[in-house]
Amino acid sequence: MKKDLKILFDRLSKFLDLMEDQINSKMGHTQEEMFNCSVDEFCDYLNKLKKRMDIIYVPDSIKISKGGNGLFGLFSKGIVFNHGKQELHVKFQNSGYYVSDIGFDTIKCKLIKCKRSDLRTGDVAFRTHIYNQNYLISLSGYCIILNETDCVYVNPDSKCRGYEILICSDKYDCWYKVEEL
Repeated sequence: MKKDLKILFDRLSKFLDLMEDQINSKMGHTQEEMFNCSVDEFCDYLNKLKKRMDIIYVPDSIKISKGGNGLFGLFSKGIVFNHGKQELHVKFQNSGYYVSDIGFDTIKCKLIKCKRSDLRTGDVAFRTHIYNQNYLISLSGYCIILNETDCVYVNPDSKCRGYEILICSDKYDCWYKVEEL
């Protein structure tokens, strides 16, 4: 059985070498520790690794701000746009949207697959008709939920001074909640 484990480990070795700093430091195991572990421990490690690889991260080109208490009330997480100069938020007091200069820290986020009905007012979401990894960099795919049927998003393709804020209905097939890492 140790021989089978060694063969499996050798096949994964190149992959682990590439990601050792990023993954192993977070998992708390070195390659040598993994080689000397039991089959069950190794399988557990592989399952944890698979879960980490299944996470869909919001690309660095898309900035999400933390939100919170602002000068004019409580604000949702925000979508940063206009080259990092402005934020789009939902104001919880009236469920309307609000565009402001940058005021909140940006955060690293991941996408969690969900149904539209799982999303609440103020949630930041990514929506698309068909999931494709290349769509993740599209700013207009990210929106903030206004109510049960509508969301607001930034349209960077507009001829209206570069950006336009639009409200749309929820007629999309794939929804992902944006959550802080």
